[in-house]
Amino acid sequence: MESVAISGGNRTVANEERIVFSGNYLEEDYYTFEKYGNPLTLQNRKLSTYINTLANAGFAVERVVEETSETVLEKSADFSSGYYADFKAKHFPLSIVIKARKL
Repeated sequence: MESVAISGGNRTVANEERIVFSGNYLEEDYYTFEKYGNPLTLQNRKLSTYINTLANAGFAVERVVEETSETVLEKSADFSSGYYADFKAKHFPLSIVIKARKL
């Protein structure tokens, strides 16, 4: 079982049979891990943070789309890594689109 350790208590990515998340979705903390020998720091954010930021900046959110087409899900990727793998893409949306209009 290959495992990628990520500091900050945010999440652990396990093997290609399951994904394990630990930590709290509500905590918008920074976490750091190593990729190709270099440290990478990201910030965990809730979806509501993005939507509320748009609202606070004077936008009206018209639609949120977080889905992937069946055609894309049926394809297999030519590669897999500790960060990306087919099995992850089949369990989480590949992208999230927020359609907003400036008021």
